Amino acid sequence: MSHPSVSGLSDSDAITSFSLSEDGYIRLPPLLFCATELQHLMSGLEGPALRQRLDSDTDIVGYTEWVSLTNPVITVGWDWRLAAVGGTPGCVRIAEPFSNVMFVDDYSRDLGSTRTAQLLSEAIDRRPWSPTVLAAIAARYS
Repeated sequence: MSHPSVSGLSDSDAITSFSLSEDGYIRLPPLLFCATELQHLMSGLEGPALRQRLDSDTDIVGYTEWVSLTNPVITVGWDWRLAAVGGTPGCVRIAEPFSNVMFVDDYSRDLGSTRTAQLLSEAIDRRPWSPTVLAAIAARYS
């Protein structure tokens, strides 16, 4: 999941500017997350349990997992459903992402899980992940 760089941050900054906290979170500012490249790890189709939660027997739904090339590794995953996006099939995120990231402010204070999930959702929705997921699903299930 390539992205435009954020001014003032080089690739080496993105790799070395954060660490794993004792509670398992990687704490970093949202802009640093946006400047960190994520690569597709895996995607799959979900079974009836997720469709039942969505109150739909006919939706095609799945999950996807992405990771950074950094040390420590950032992991981000979310559920999606197949939908018509601009008249063509595409994937849309249907739930807040799950991740080992906790966003912090300029003073290194946690933004909290709710705000972090909101900002992660916005960052994911700006990235062109749907074609990669569709290709992975086609390769895995065809």
